[in-house]
Amino acid sequence: LVLLGSTGSIGTQTLEVLARLGQAAPRVVALAAGGGRLELLARQALAWDVPVLAITGGGEELAEHLRERHQDEERHGEGEAEQQAIRQARVGRALSQWERDVIRVLRNNIRLPPGVPEDLVARVIIQVLEDGTVMNARLADRSGNSTYDQEVVRAIERSNPLPPIREPLLMDEIRKQGGVALRFTPAQLR
Repeated sequence: LVLLGSTGSIGTQTLEVLARLGQAAPRVVALAAGGGRLELLARQALAWDVPVLAITGGGEELAEHLRERHQDEERHGEGEAEQQAIRQARVGRALSQWERDVIRVLRNNIRLPPGVPEDLVARVIIQVLEDGTVMNARLADRSGNSTYDQEVVRAIERSNPLPPIREPLLMDEIRKQGGVALRFTPAQLR
């Protein structure tokens, strides 16, 4: 997603909606804004780990501002809440990407029963190592169709190892939580 006018009211509201979408949010790959609200643009870029910024006027100021802010925070230990927000955004983005990778792998290994409704949702807790090795997969929430639920777990087992987890912050969170919960629908897995 490329967001033009990210520091304006529509841009900030768009990022709020994306944050609420969590794993389902598209990746923000670029932000564009005027140079008048550099502090906000800097926070957005850090929180969403955006690789490309376009600024109309003030670009040099933003680069210097980001350097100074980083140095100040290191010296004074300020910005803990902001650092936590950045961490959460990175974990959310990494989880979304990993979930998409897992779904791609499961599509090759699932044997969906004929006539299974598209709107079923099975939530599975997966205990996984950094290299993608599945230690355990168990249903957390059943879909109401036991055949579908069992097939989702079997597809995870057949897909072992899953794609590796490349974001250390995500792996830390998975360890803390004792696994990662993913939701699967037949529509995703077809």
